[in-house]
Amino acid sequence: MRESIGSTWVFMLVIVFILLFVSFLTLALTYSKSFKTKNELINIIEKYEGVSSDSVKVINNYLSYTGYDIKGQCPSDNTGKWLASTNLKSNTLVKAQNGQEYFYCVRRDYTTKPVKGGKSKKNLKSVYYEIVIFYRFNLPIIDTVTKFKVDGLTGDIVKTNDYFDKVSFN
Repeated sequence: MRESIGSTWVFMLVIVFILLFVSFLTLALTYSKSFKTKNELINIIEKYEGVSSDSVKVINNYLSYTGYDIKGQCPSDNTGKWLASTNLKSNTLVKAQNGQEYFYCVRRDYTTKPVKGGKSKKNLKSVYYEIVIFYRFNLPIIDTVTKFKVDGLTGDIVKTNDYFDKVSFN
């Protein structure tokens, strides 16, 4: 009898370690996939030189193709100038509101670096974009454990107008 109780304890200890290993592996794979997605969105914004209707269409198509379906809240900072996607099929961005969930969020900010090169420096702005996507850590039996934000910055982009110029943030 003593051996059966001892082997049950060891068996339960092995199950706990297997669950911890599977949890860690799931977290690492999900985190890696979300960083790959974030980097691809940054590449799309840089390729199209900003957040335009074309780049939003490509981003939404990419997210739909990869099966991305996670929503989260945009960061609440002092600027409040976030645009976000409510529907990956509509190819439009809306002004982000506190308390609402979106597929991804984008914010434009101006750099302090002067624009170099080019013959006409008139109306040229050096900007960069911050993008936030979301991922969730879920286990098969427990389901969603928690959600995290993954954010990134584009490089400096010289742009005269883009999607942000069409929206009033007042």
